[in-house]
Amino acid sequence: MKPKILIAAPVGGHKQYSINLWFEWIAKQSYKNYDVAVCCNGDGYTELATKIEQVEINDVHKQEKKIKALVLPDSNELSVIQKITYSREKLRRYAVQQGYDYMFFLDTDTLPNRKDTIQFLIDRKKDCISGLYFYKGSKQPV
Repeated sequence: MKPKILIAAPVGGHKQYSINLWFEWIAKQSYKNYDVAVCCNGDGYTELATKIEQVEINDVHKQEKKIKALVLPDSNELSVIQKITYSREKLRRYAVQQGYDYMFFLDTDTLPNRKDTIQFLIDRKKDCISGLYFYKGSKQPV
């Protein structure tokens, strides 16, 4: 059986400008055994989490995927870096508790150019790896 992957991202209360492109990339990517989770933080995190949990991704594998929305409560007093850091940690803990084999942190505004990115990274057989990302649909490295 292929490893179980969690595609995960922290999401700020007012930073969803590219989230539909993110959902689209997930729907078109080639790895089949995955789930998706976000950690909502900052202004409006509760409303954002409610909206995100209504999203259904119909992917190229004919699967319907729902998004698991975790929240980072009382995060309005934190700096942006703290919100991102604590949100990533919450997602990491969720992945461990749920028994995922790997986590793929994929910020909602940074999308891989390849549809086979997840399998490509798994094939490297490393405990931790980072990919090369390009600016929004271009070949300009970030």
